[in-house]
Amino acid sequence: MKPKMFSMSLIACFTAMLLTTGTISAHDTGKAFRIHEQCFLNCHSNPEMTAIVKTIEYYIEGGRKGNSKITEKAFADNATMSWAETGQTRTVPIKVLYDIVDKSGASTASYKLLDFNIDKNIAIVKIQSRFGPQEYIDMFTLIKDAGNWKIVSKIYRINN
Repeated sequence: MKPKMFSMSLIACFTAMLLTTGTISAHDTGKAFRIHEQCFLNCHSNPEMTAIVKTIEYYIEGGRKGNSKITEKAFADNATMSWAETGQTRTVPIKVLYDIVDKSGASTASYKLLDFNIDKNIAIVKIQSRFGPQEYIDMFTLIKDAGNWKIVSKIYRINN
């Protein structure tokens, strides 16, 4: 059983390192090392990262295909989405995101893992995402419930 957990954490570690590699410029090599070291230490000690990355992939893949049924797999039923607009905080049910995904249709979509923190059955993940030409900074709060990681809160800003 231990070797299997070790291999899962290595897969998660390498996945996280691959995702973060594109976020670091050549002049930030010290930062790159710290992020990779953090990924290795966190992934090595916590095999949950693979499942969390899978959850994030549902979010991105739904946008890529313009299919909210895929996006929905990433979120808890009562999840929310929040952002700041003209000095006001806006919070809506996640179903608003599903409507946006379906209306937008298929587009190019990608992301880079910027940061994560996992503590047993809760996690916070920060990504830089791109849907079509628009780039975002997304932060997710996740909970592991009934063996699955689900996003319960998405906050974002447009990355100018």
